[in-house]
Amino acid sequence: NCFKLWHSKVWAYGLCWTMQEESELMWRANAYNGHAIRIKTSVEDVKEIMKNNFDSKVFVLNDKKVEYDLENASDETLKRQIDKLHVSLAVTEPYFHKTNSYSSECEYRFVIQDNRLYQIEDLSCNGALYNIEDAIEKCKDHEEKIDEIKKRVWKFMCRWDEKKIENNIFFDISKKYLKKYIQNVVVHPNAEEWYVNLIKEICRKEKICFEGKSGLYDKIEI
Repeated sequence: NCFKLWHSKVWAYGLCWTMQEESELMWRANAYNGHAIRIKTSVEDVKEIMKNNFDSKVFVLNDKKVEYDLENASDETLKRQIDKLHVSLAVTEPYFHKTNSYSSECEYRFVIQDNRLYQIEDLSCNGALYNIEDAIEKCKDHEEKIDEIKKRVWKFMCRWDEKKIENNIFFDISKKYLKKYIQNVVVHPNAEEWYVNLIKEICRKEKICFEGKSGLYDKIEI
């Protein structure tokens, strides 16, 4: 799992959504000066677009609700995320667990595992395991055994961060998918009129459902 986790650190891509219609928290966290929009889509539509753009044997998709089952952030957070690997066989499982301080996000997450160069990790693993039994037998105690394993892992681990590799991927949401991908659009509740009109015009041209300016703050009674 060590080599698989190392691979996913560089070759996993995330797409994050909230399951809330809208909230003050999400507007505040994802807007600048009232210039933001909320796009609504569905899990099925996102998955269909990804399926039509990627080879599922090379790009493996995992998607589900994020679980806020970790204690508040500490030095042990990463370790606790990795411990979640027992939940499923997917090496991307740790990406679906966050501390409970983020629970108000109500997040749904898509994670794509890019396996185009995955065979390198198999070679790395085989290299680290070569004659490991003989090396372990020569160790005097448990600590020396651990040090031997660490040394081998580090020696054969691919230095992805040192390589100049294009690891960006894109999926097509141009006119072919745009209307299907975006069910409707809402503008920030504090947006100026010119910004609302701009988004409205873009939606009109692209034939996307425009639901206007959010009335979130209109519902507040003082």
